[in-house]
Amino acid sequence: MEALQQTPVFAAAVRALGGRARVVGGALVIERRLLGVPVRLASRWRAGEGSAPAALVNAETAACGAPLRAMGYRRIVAPVEVAELCLAPPPDALRAAMAQKWRNRLNAGLARAGPAPEGGPFCMERHGWVLAAEAAQRRARGYRGLPGALVPALAAAEPGAVHCAAIGRQAAMIFVRHGAVATYLVGWCGDEGRAAEAHRRLLWAAMLSLRAQGVCRLDLGTTNAAAPGLRRFKAGSGARLRRLGGTWLWLPGCRACGIGSARSGR
Repeated sequence: MEALQQTPVFAAAVRALGGRARVVGGALVIERRLLGVPVRLASRWRAGEGSAPAALVNAETAACGAPLRAMGYRRIVAPVEVAELCLAPPPDALRAAMAQKWRNRLNAGLARAGPAPEGGPFCMERHGWVLAAEAAQRRARGYRGLPGALVPALAAAEPGAVHCAAIGRQAAMIFVRHGAVATYLVGWCGDEGRAAEAHRRLLWAAMLSLRAQGVCRLDLGTTNAAAPGLRRFKAGSGARLRRLGGTWLWLPGCRACGIGSARSGR
């Protein structure tokens, strides 16, 4: 089950936005400009996909480190953590896997009177407000997120794959399905929604809906040490926190000079 960054729908969205994306050695590679220089990037690369096809690699697992070192790569960014929810168990088991406090707050939100979650395929006319609200929140809090244009590009690349769940204008979450996996893209929750536990209600509704559609795993994205509350929210939902393999850079001749070698420990 591939990460979103290694799927045809992601490649199509990148191309629609004017980027370059192609499959090299079994892995999807996109071209980005860093400091004005074009650099090929393979994100969420797995060691079993053959030789690393790009100068910059975001590795999927820690086990990717040894083959990358052998190919002359040097790790330049420490591994980040991703939160993954297995949706295969029945609903009762999914609830049981939640942290007790998380589950109690979900139950409190479900017991409240108010609008129920509504979901459906992403539509810019109906759901564009979510992207605008999240972008405003990002600017106010100073954090980075997905480019806003990526969501409608994914929706156009594969109609019906992008799903938006919302509770009025209190809160919303947007996901994209790719095979047996779904990936969280964007979410927003206002003060009213937080008071009503809308974000927990939305995630629970999405878990049940995606499971019914045959999705086996929900990728909730990376955690961030600078946002411990968000990390607790993801972990409390029952998600497993897994470390990825870090970001690796290849430089010509680095095997010869020992950079990235097993002896260097990097």
